[in-house]
Amino acid sequence: MDFLYKYENKIKHSDLDLYDRLSPWAILELFQEAAYTHVIEEDCGYSSMLAKNALWVLISVRFDYLDYKVESSVEVNTWQAKRGRAEFIRGYELLSNGKRVVIGSSKWCLIDKDERRILPASLAGSDISGTYIDLPEITKLIFDRPKELKDKVKVDKCLIDHNYHLNNCHYARMIYNAIELDKDYIKSFEISFLNEAVYNDEITIYSEKRDNCWYVEGCILDKICFKAKVEV
Repeated sequence: MDFLYKYENKIKHSDLDLYDRLSPWAILELFQEAAYTHVIEEDCGYSSMLAKNALWVLISVRFDYLDYKVESSVEVNTWQAKRGRAEFIRGYELLSNGKRVVIGSSKWCLIDKDERRILPASLAGSDISGTYIDLPEITKLIFDRPKELKDKVKVDKCLIDHNYHLNNCHYARMIYNAIELDKDYIKSFEISFLNEAVYNDEITIYSEKRDNCWYVEGCILDKICFKAKVEV
């Protein structure tokens, strides 16, 4: 077993934002696909865990931009940095033409498919953790609700993944739409997923800029669905 996994992908025009920078949602898609194919190689992918009535669920994710321009393809290096009793920390490095453009980390867990309770990490099999590079720290996002009601988003069927909830990449689009960049560049992007959003839910999104950071919160009725922090 090799703890480091390499995943290559072509960059499409739709992966770039209006400033021709690699978009936050494209980065999350690259992270997701690299992690997905890595765990398949280690025989603990979606099908393998579903046979144990378990699902992989993303708890939180953060990435830092090191550069904003990419060539026609990127290489993603990913690895399991740590396995705890119930959580997995995964690291990512995005390279374009040999240049590091993004580094990131994510926190995952396994949940019971029916009861949605967290399962022990040992269910995934052998521990393949290893050290590669220092990772951006994922923090617990604690802040008061932002002041401005920015949007209301209906969770349509096209946004649902095979876990029957809103896929993590779509949150990045909501957050991006809730902030104003103008001439600012995103330095870091962090999301904590607190409650699932499912088909037909309506997410009310609030945002506010405080100093050099945007704070974004999404709610479904009286439940907080996600919190996000975007440093510019």
